[in-house]
Amino acid sequence: RAEVRLLEAAHSGKGVGQWLGGISGDGDTLAFAVTSVGWTDESGCLAGIAPCTLVKTGGGVYVVRGRSRVHVRGTSAAVEVATSGDRIAYVPTGLIGRDGQPRASADLPIDIVATATGTRIASVVPQGVPLAIALSAHVLATLEQTPLGVRLAWYDAATGRVRGAVPVPKTTAPSLTASDRLVVFHVGRSLRAVTVGTHRVRVLARAAATPIGVSLEGSRVAWAENLPLYARIRALYVNGKG
Repeated sequence: RAEVRLLEAAHSGKGVGQWLGGISGDGDTLAFAVTSVGWTDESGCLAGIAPCTLVKTGGGVYVVRGRSRVHVRGTSAAVEVATSGDRIAYVPTGLIGRDGQPRASADLPIDIVATATGTRIASVVPQGVPLAIALSAHVLATLEQTPLGVRLAWYDAATGRVRGAVPVPKTTAPSLTASDRLVVFHVGRSLRAVTVGTHRVRVLARAAATPIGVSLEGSRVAWAENLPLYARIRALYVNGKG
């Protein structure tokens, strides 16, 4: 019942320190990602005789084991993580912003690894900068910023091969949830889904407020809403056909 502090990811106002790169859980797996940021020449920067250039200095993907965190072997600093059973997908840190915030880039693959060993199962090569990811038993879904706009793509989680993609509005929230049949996203208050088999996009519902924590389990989509006088959790059941 006592709180367990697994990591205190803190950074200074200048961006130096640790940044949390997301958290995801499924079944017995609870994973999170971290990026450590520092100066290329700390002493020179503080003395004012060298540029204060921020760079990635470490990090990785971790899983919770009992009351401890365990680094998943072979993983590097990451800005996004998704889980499905005993597998983890993560978006590696590609760039460090001027404020120190880690960012993804379009030239690094998204790896899917085994939680226990870190063995790489598949690598996905996105066509743009990954904004969000979701992992199911057989599908890795990504939201990608490309030169032509934002697209939602899905890949085979065993081979990394692309299975489909559709354009989505540029105002699509950087949040995805997926099953083997559906990928659910939202644009403002509009909850939408794309059917993996047919590429059909449809509107599922219009939330009363901006959806929070949208999740898909089987055929049930659930989310939270903060309303003026109270908050609530809503759910609906979705037909995966079509």
